[in-house]
Amino acid sequence: MANNQVRKWHLSRSDGRASKSKDVCDVATVQWDAGDAVSRIEIDLASPSTGATYTDGVGEVATRLFGIDKLETVGTDQLDPYLRGDDLIVSYPASDKRPVGVELYWRWSEFQIASDESENEGVVAPLSTLELIYSLETNLLDSQPNPKVTSILLNSSRTFYCLDDTQQLVEVAGDSPPQTHACVFRSPDSERALLLAVMPTDLKSTNSVILEDGRFQLDWELNSEFLEKGVIRRLRVFAAFDDNKSNHNLIAAANQFLSSEIPLTA
Repeated sequence: MANNQVRKWHLSRSDGRASKSKDVCDVATVQWDAGDAVSRIEIDLASPSTGATYTDGVGEVATRLFGIDKLETVGTDQLDPYLRGDDLIVSYPASDKRPVGVELYWRWSEFQIASDESENEGVVAPLSTLELIYSLETNLLDSQPNPKVTSILLNSSRTFYCLDDTQQLVEVAGDSPPQTHACVFRSPDSERALLLAVMPTDLKSTNSVILEDGRFQLDWELNSEFLEKGVIRRLRVFAAFDDNKSNHNLIAAANQFLSSEIPLTA
């Protein structure tokens, strides 16, 4: 596994101009060393439907992670992003078109993974991860937000693995993963792999499609059909990035995420 060096979230302006005031920042980035390359996440805060763009330094493994459906583009003057520990927090207040207020917690962190190799027994190494906590609240007596997140992979020529009941990743035949809460995508051109996971209780359904340009789109419809006034619903999705031939690191990361409690920061 690469000795990743994590760098914290950095807020900036999309026009490239320097600014010391957070209320005009509309781009968030984080990058880390992964082997001989530098991997990078970039988020356009004013356009949450585009999600987080991930570049692995060799070629993009995913063009978009966790784009938020039905969350419209907002003006920079409406943004007030801030950082708290490992979290980047952005609020999107309710509007006439969208009676549900949304708060997104983008959490960048390292998971400490123990080696599965006998010659490296006891060795622990970091694995870079990204978690999104999707928080919804409404002032209406009741509403049906039907939240959905979308991830788009660069191309469809990759191998799919899904986490089974024995907590092992099993290769899946066909063009797309089945209804599952955790899956791994491996590129045929490199050892790099991407894990995507969602809390099982937060997942309503999975849909996937090969786009006309050859990219693969994965949609997760999340489980929050009915939302009462004053009730806050928090949904969690997760990604981990690895450059190891074995799936051991990603299985460990998936289990660590799936067994975790909602972070206190949320």
